[in-house]
Amino acid sequence: MKGYRTPLAILAVLLVLAGLAFWDEKKTVSDKKLSEEKSKLYDFKSEDIVQISVKNTNVQPNAWTLKKDADGKSWKLSSPISYAADTNGISRFLKVLEDAKFERTFALGDKGLAAYALDTPLLSYTLSDKNGKTWLFDLGGKSPTGYSSYAKTTDNSHVFMVNQYLYTASNKRLTDFRDRTLFIPPAKDVLALEVVWPQMPAMKVERKGKDWQMVTPLATKADATEFSKYLNAWEQVRVLDFIDSPPPALKQALTDLGKGTKEYVSVRFQGQAEGLSQTVFDKRVQILENNDKLYVKLSDESFGELDKAQVDSLKRSVNDLQDRTLFNFVSADVDELSIDGKVYVKTKDDWFEKTNNKPADFAQGVVVSLEFAKADSKLTAAEGVSLTQRPALHVVEIKEKGKAPTQFSIWNRAPDGSQLVLKTGDNYYGVSAEFMDVLKPRAPEAPPTLGGELKGEKS
Repeated sequence: MKGYRTPLAILAVLLVLAGLAFWDEKKTVSDKKLSEEKSKLYDFKSEDIVQISVKNTNVQPNAWTLKKDADGKSWKLSSPISYAADTNGISRFLKVLEDAKFERTFALGDKGLAAYALDTPLLSYTLSDKNGKTWLFDLGGKSPTGYSSYAKTTDNSHVFMVNQYLYTASNKRLTDFRDRTLFIPPAKDVLALEVVWPQMPAMKVERKGKDWQMVTPLATKADATEFSKYLNAWEQVRVLDFIDSPPPALKQALTDLGKGTKEYVSVRFQGQAEGLSQTVFDKRVQILENNDKLYVKLSDESFGELDKAQVDSLKRSVNDLQDRTLFNFVSADVDELSIDGKVYVKTKDDWFEKTNNKPADFAQGVVVSLEFAKADSKLTAAEGVSLTQRPALHVVEIKEKGKAPTQFSIWNRAPDGSQLVLKTGDNYYGVSAEFMDVLKPRAPEAPPTLGGELKGEKS
């Protein structure tokens, strides 16, 4: 028994030490959390706030009020104008205030608020919850170092020092709290889009199941991926600044086209909300140009200025949005490839030249590249016929299990060979000269050699 006493004693000591370490770590975490809670400015929950009154002496207008809608999900400006607010932005701002901490605290004493420039605060926020409880947040002067600001809360007996970030986060204009979108419906709900850019043919695209079909100026399939990106890009357009009471001359200019104002682009969105069978929205966005600036009408008395560069980035031609996919086959199912009469066949997972059974590994790369190939442009039948009167440069046939062969031919379009014409079925496409590289046989890469043994040499 004596032989076991020493190990048992050591084990007991280790257990005690482990327990002390665990308790100490837990207490440290608890103390840190308690310290952080004590340094917080507020005890409210951001989701409980239903009204925010703001005063900012640095801007005009210098006062406004935000209220949460009855549904408890969205915010709205109630004064000095009635307008939708940036709900997500307000939620982020309230979270910043909820988590705000002070760096130092000072008893107000006999100094008075003027000593901290809090007698007439630069910024003042009054927050109210659904039960009528309010919280005050005033920001005054800078600290001597200039990196912090003095703040006052509902506690009238103390002044707090807060960091520069809190000043930056709360030094807002009325515009910063407004919903600056164009209220364009979500892309998933859009069933049809019409876009009219001056000097370009009007374009209309309609949803067909999971695909998109171009209706005008020509009937062709649209590229689903590119068109979805295009719809999403329109959703991202934002108002740079709001003009709520424009001068009479500007209002008339933006209302009566032709007096220094012209239509820059018109976009019409039609569709239905998810789960509904009838059309529930038909929204037209008309963007106007005046003195090289772009404007959009938001209401009878309100206009918004837009970023011209952002709007210009949305200019798309028919060629940009139509489906320019050349072929419709699955490369994994292809078992025969013919290039200018030379036939390659696939046996299991390997390719061979049909006439001599030589390996032709490059053929797999050819069919994969062709499967995902896209044209530079789509040509009309008249254009295609006029450009394909000469003998073709190449004729290719791709055979896929259980399906009709895919065939295409290539001609020079430009005298220097920089542009080509490709015909497949009844369709004609323009492709670049680089397309020819896809058809060139390539020798498989040789494995690296590490001395004579891999070459069959003796060392």
